[in-house]
Amino acid sequence: MRNRLIWTIGTGILAIVAYIALAIASYAYYPAPFNPRDNWLSDLGNSALNPSGAFLYRFDGVLVGVLLALFFVGLRPLARGQEKRVKIFLALAEAFGFIAGVALAMTGVFSEGQHASHWLWSAVLFVCVGTAVFFSGFAVLRHPGFSRRLSYLAFALTVIDWAMAAFHGTRFLEWVLVTLLLCSVGALSYRMMFIDKMFRSVRTGK
Repeated sequence: MRNRLIWTIGTGILAIVAYIALAIASYAYYPAPFNPRDNWLSDLGNSALNPSGAFLYRFDGVLVGVLLALFFVGLRPLARGQEKRVKIFLALAEAFGFIAGVALAMTGVFSEGQHASHWLWSAVLFVCVGTAVFFSGFAVLRHPGFSRRLSYLAFALTVIDWAMAAFHGTRFLEWVLVTLLLCSVGALSYRMMFIDKMFRSVRTGK
């Protein structure tokens, strides 16, 4: 179990580091002003808007998508010894998180310039990532190894995700959503470092 937790923590941390590093590298090549009011983050991957740096952001999407899919699937050990509803919530978070990871990778394969495919996978991404985080929030809310603040962060991300769906033209909501997602994955990865110790304490009664 410990090895599986280390794998999950590692993929979560790597996803955050990779996204930030490659997004910054892609932004360095962006030839025009770039801000939350006028730009989608995916503009960095648009070859017409960012001809020199688009590949970096598209590769970012593929790499981070794979890492996030592995991260969500790796939540399975948290269900050990928990009540049935926690196991169900975690299973749903895993399933939707895996699909969200695949969708993110596909937004990298199909850049923003290929509108039909890109926006289709973007829609799948935001629906599934919001759903995955929603269920993970309920799972950790009932889990003795986690703080409720993680659930509140997850629910805030879900609300932003719904708001973005309702107000699709509001670009800055995408920036907020991605920031909260990175924070959520980081906080969950950090707390999972102590889960194995908690399980050992439960077994030994210490």
